[in-house]
Amino acid sequence: MSLAFLGADTLTNMIWGVSGDRFGFRSTFIASLALWVAATAILILTPLLPTFGPLGVHPWIFVAFFGLGSAQSGQMMSSSTMVLEFGTREDMAMRLAFTQTAQGFTSALGPLFGGLLAGAVGYNILFGVSIGFLIGGLLILVFLVREPRALLDRV
Repeated sequence: MSLAFLGADTLTNMIWGVSGDRFGFRSTFIASLALWVAATAILILTPLLPTFGPLGVHPWIFVAFFGLGSAQSGQMMSSSTMVLEFGTREDMAMRLAFTQTAQGFTSALGPLFGGLLAGAVGYNILFGVSIGFLIGGLLILVFLVREPRALLDRV
């Protein structure tokens, strides 16, 4: 599973970069969040499917981990690069510092709260909450965030 996750991160990093350069990093961010939702949904649905293969490991788990690794790669690439396209050059360092601080804060607290939630109510609820937050972020990105390149073209 680690190979699927890290392999997807490595392999799709180039795809996310080329796609972001060509179409804008907002579109890659949207695609990575949608992929993250789908991969998390696969984790929820996998126990409903019969297992087969060596040691009873279900192949959809590997598909889910590949999707999660790919989605993380797209999110990391898009969130960092998209920030560069907002605002003036003089404010770039502050924007990068702010976004990296916010991401670091949530990256530190997320596993703690996720572990507590999983321990209290189980993984299906945890994954459902995760999907809810991902869909919320996706909706904000789709409806409230404009493509930064389009904003720069007007300036």
